[in-house]
Amino acid sequence: TGDAAASARWAEDALAIFRAVGHPSGTASVLGLVARLAHDRGDHRAATLAYQEGLRLWAQTDARWSAAGEHGVAGEVAGFPRWAGINDRRFLLLALSGLAGLAAAHGQSEQAVQLLGAVDRRWSDAAMATMPSVSARLDELKAAARAALGERSFAAGYAAGKRLRLDDAVALALTIAVPGPVAAVPDPATT
Repeated sequence: TGDAAASARWAEDALAIFRAVGHPSGTASVLGLVARLAHDRGDHRAATLAYQEGLRLWAQTDARWSAAGEHGVAGEVAGFPRWAGINDRRFLLLALSGLAGLAAAHGQSEQAVQLLGAVDRRWSDAAMATMPSVSARLDELKAAARAALGERSFAAGYAAGKRLRLDDAVALALTIAVPGPVAAVPDPATT
């Protein structure tokens, strides 16, 4: 559990540092933490925006590597580009699964199930088995999506998601829209 306000401050401090030094991978990783903290406090819009900002940073990095000839169908290793380290892979799957959960919670079950398929395709290649709480949450999301869509639609969407290239899964995740204003994170030092 812990102190959510302190965690948010530390995450914002880390985000500022990674942005200042121009470290896109570190920035994306911290944005994943910012998103999870926003989700935990019930701010789905801020969580969505943070995950999506991190995915955009990843996509920009991937585009630079692609332009240098380091990516493409031949450059993917088990659904990830060759350059992506374990932390990049984990961030991607946590962001995609986080956005799948947000999509499901906001009536976007078709997108959610495709993202879940894309995540499952890459799960073992990102050493995610070491995160059983995330696995349990994905099982809950799959059950909810199956209930919302019915078995046939779920199976079709899940299979379509498993066939998505990673850049297409990221593009799909960037279409997730959660209504509502972004709630400001109160700064305990000023309150």
